[in-house]
Amino acid sequence: MLLAGKSVFLLGEDIPGLALAGDPESLAREHPLWARSIQELGPWEETGALSIAQGSDKFRHAGIKGWLSTKTHATGVFLCFSCSSALDLAWQLWQWGLFQDWDAVIAIRQWAGRGQLRRPWSSLPGNLHVVWRHPPLPSGWRGLVSLVPAWLSARVLSQLEGRQILIKWPNDLLWRDGKVGGILVEQRNERTLVGLGVNLEAAPQPAGLRESVVGGAALRGRINPVNCWNLLVSEYVNWYQNILPSLHPEDFLQNFSAVLAWKGRPVLLHEHGCENGLPAVVLGISAEGGLKVSVEGVTRTVFPGDIRLASCSASDQSTDLQGI
Repeated sequence: MLLAGKSVFLLGEDIPGLALAGDPESLAREHPLWARSIQELGPWEETGALSIAQGSDKFRHAGIKGWLSTKTHATGVFLCFSCSSALDLAWQLWQWGLFQDWDAVIAIRQWAGRGQLRRPWSSLPGNLHVVWRHPPLPSGWRGLVSLVPAWLSARVLSQLEGRQILIKWPNDLLWRDGKVGGILVEQRNERTLVGLGVNLEAAPQPAGLRESVVGGAALRGRINPVNCWNLLVSEYVNWYQNILPSLHPEDFLQNFSAVLAWKGRPVLLHEHGCENGLPAVVLGISAEGGLKVSVEGVTRTVFPGDIRLASCSASDQSTDLQGI
């Protein structure tokens, strides 16, 4: 069988080096939020094999066995009990011809999850760890590929939680300066995957956060991971199909700037390799998606990978611009 466009498929056999097998009962035992997800998606039907496209390698003949939800979903979803990272698994599924626009991998656990610059990313059961295939943006939007999903995610989560979620440029989602989620974009030639982590239930302990990252925050566990993804992707698809065609990038950047964290606040710019921070003020977003700051009255534009950004407030912790 091939995965239908709006099906949820639970990987039921190991993919060596990438993923470990699970079943509905084992996923339900991982966390109460996953127990809710499994129950709402049931009943589950065990499948013979998920077919791999011709020309792929070791799984061409064997296929992948698993369980198929009898409920429809907004898009195709591959559920994974445990994997190296949802990004690695998504790239492999794409190579096998199984991953279409908006299809997603949702992992309960990751043993090598990563953020920007391939930094380790803590993955706690009950939180949302999802990667999806991102459709191409129009040519004038290419520099905004990481900003668009961050802005849409912040909007949906703000509506869901009834509280304002801000964006720490370029990829972190904040509530009261605590990190509740993050976005990571990986591109290979013209192909794009977007990863999103959201602390639905729990935030990593400070010891589990890398140096110079904001403290974690969680969203009270009122929604399970699969339902959260369903709400998010429904908003993404609606925006891409009905809003994007008539929207100008400069109008989007105004909307993004409205939820930009620390706008107008004094910060310190830590250029890589320099210990001393340079005082600056956050101004907004440039047309290319960079962060505009004022340094000694002069406007500068910085891009991911250039600097670390730290709030000057004594009550705030330093925060890196680099990843999830």
